[in-house]
Amino acid sequence: MGFEVKKTYHKNGNIECMEYITDGVRYCKDAPAELWYYENGQLEEVYYYNKKGRWHREDGPAIMFYNRKGDRAYIKYYLNGEEITDMLQIMTIEGLRTENDSNIPNDSNIPDNPSISNDPDIPNDQNVRIGKNRKIIILD
Repeated sequence: MGFEVKKTYHKNGNIECMEYITDGVRYCKDAPAELWYYENGQLEEVYYYNKKGRWHREDGPAIMFYNRKGDRAYIKYYLNGEEITDMLQIMTIEGLRTENDSNIPNDSNIPDNPSISNDPDIPNDQNVRIGKNRKIIILD
């Protein structure tokens, strides 16, 4: 089958979503396979998948949400579709990252946000909404 890129667009013509499909599965080796953008073109959501189409990343979070300021607002870790919540496992995963790891477009321009939540349960006091594609997004 090969490799293809699927794009959807906002009404204003800017890209809304880019999906990378390899052999019929949402997957891109060593890079995110699904990227969502705000209407202004700024990165909103990033998803990494394995060859079976399950959320997966061995050297960082598999799911990342960005607020409208460009800060990472929320991350989740997955290996082969299973959520990782154990802090030792997360520290091991993060330890596999290198200083030059920038698989996300313009990642070097997006500062890390110390308020990133690794907690699998979102506190009740935070404003959240369901995103475009089965996602929970913390509102600004």
